[in-house]
Amino acid sequence: MILNDTYSNQPRNKGKILLSIIMLAFISIAIVVFMVYHFSVTPDNGLTCSPSAVKSESKTIKAKTKKGVVTGITYDPDSPSALINETIVYPGDLVHEVVVVDIQNDAVTFAKGNFIWQQKVLASPNRAWSKHVH
Repeated sequence: MILNDTYSNQPRNKGKILLSIIMLAFISIAIVVFMVYHFSVTPDNGLTCSPSAVKSESKTIKAKTKKGVVTGITYDPDSPSALINETIVYPGDLVHEVVVVDIQNDAVTFAKGNFIWQQKVLASPNRAWSKHVH
């Protein structure tokens, strides 16, 4: 008799386990669908990553960035470097017809023709960047 009671409960337990697995799967799918819908990247929410949007955004950034902005300096006495717009430069390099004369820890010295100037990080570029100087 004990054996019959044990075996008679198994189908009900299997049914409960199967129902639990189905419910868990349904809840998991619902969570994934909600997250995909809620966090989807669409043009409406400004997070679009389409190639045309990236191209448009990069044109906007380039249009706003002035030529000759010192955007960063990595100072090492043996090998100083600076970031001019999107280009890494070293003393002696030529960028947009401007020579990088020296790089200090807080500024870069430039020369164009006979005109020499110093420019700090993120300072407005000197007019010499856009003018023809002899």
